[in-house]
Amino acid sequence: GDCNFSLVQFDSQGMESQIEWLMESKSLISVDALPTFTPRGGTPLYDALGDTITRVGARLRALPEESRPERVVFVIITDGQENSSQKFRRAEIADKIRHQTETYNWDFLYLGANVDAYAEAQSIGIPTRSARNYMADTVGVKGMYAASNSVLSNVRAGGTADFVDSKDTN
Repeated sequence: GDCNFSLVQFDSQGMESQIEWLMESKSLISVDALPTFTPRGGTPLYDALGDTITRVGARLRALPEESRPERVVFVIITDGQENSSQKFRRAEIADKIRHQTETYNWDFLYLGANVDAYAEAQSIGIPTRSARNYMADTVGVKGMYAASNSVLSNVRAGGTADFVDSKDTN
């Protein structure tokens, strides 16, 4: 079936959160390659999640019911712990994730380097089976993308969005 892909990059420079939409609801078959990411500044993870969940939710609400996707999977990839959000707090993000999960059956995956991905995911309402650590090096990032690909292929085949059968990418 059809699969659309959105990509959001986030960081901060000084006190200002920067959330940049690199792709929005682009057909997966038309995505040639992902851009190169260069970590910089702080990690406004909650602001990025809050804004992205809100924007995707509004876009989907505007679609006719028959045009809405059967599944929505958020893949959160971060190289650091939340440290610079200005608009959203942990409890608000946990509420948003809980609402989208319980009301619309959205799935959330959390992949983190330089953090305890399991604890961070759990703190915002993402089950540990949907979280993985990865090393912030070439081998670790390749492993993280491979594990994500495996989970997303499973979702597209009608399965669950979790890492139960995959290995940690450390």
